[in-house]
Amino acid sequence: RVSVPAGPGAKAAAKAKDRRLPVRSKIGKKSSKDAAGFERNSIEVVKKEPVIKREPSKTSLSGASASAVLKVNRAPVLTLWMTVCLRRLRYAEDTCLSVAKVVTGRCASAKGKSLGIFQAPESGEKATAKKPAAVEAPEVCTIAGHKVPLASQPDGSLLATSVGSVVNPKSVETYLNRAFKDDLAVVRSAMQKVASSYSAAEIQKDAMQLYERFRPAWKGWGVPGDLHLKDISAAAK
Repeated sequence: RVSVPAGPGAKAAAKAKDRRLPVRSKIGKKSSKDAAGFERNSIEVVKKEPVIKREPSKTSLSGASASAVLKVNRAPVLTLWMTVCLRRLRYAEDTCLSVAKVVTGRCASAKGKSLGIFQAPESGEKATAKKPAAVEAPEVCTIAGHKVPLASQPDGSLLATSVGSVVNPKSVETYLNRAFKDDLAVVRSAMQKVASSYSAAEIQKDAMQLYERFRPAWKGWGVPGDLHLKDISAAAK
């Protein structure tokens, strides 16, 4: 037999046939037939929503385990703890916040004087002259060896006074929110569990000793320390 080379017409027919062959794809596809009965595949693209992996902040205790650590100064930790303890003694929230601020202020003042940061009061007549006149308070709040005078307000609430001035509980609340940020609720909850494990009499007497069991380690005046959530929990009975 003699093979005859394919002419231009045969090549064109072969190309046309190739174009009608089905297209293979690994992507989901739908089949349909054209007028000549040949199957054609159309590509169907399926879009997937991006998966966002959310992880807790390295500096946040929210949703964290009991081994979480928060960087914070000692003063707000003591203020929050005293607030929780006073709530355990059945005082109103505003009273607790104001009294806690006074107790913390006294402790900070004593620490500052021991470090030489604050000057000790002058001795003799000059110190006596600078001492403000005592203000008679209708009620006194006692906790951890501190006696804090309370002043009755027009709305019937009792607020702590310091150097003759009433402590604003709202400013204390703002102070705590600024110090603990999103971790305030987590830390307060841990402290409440500790306080509830003791009787009211024990809290009133030993609140400061309990605080010393979980307070941040001292790293310098005004330098934030590490508050361990597990240390707070360990202070419970």
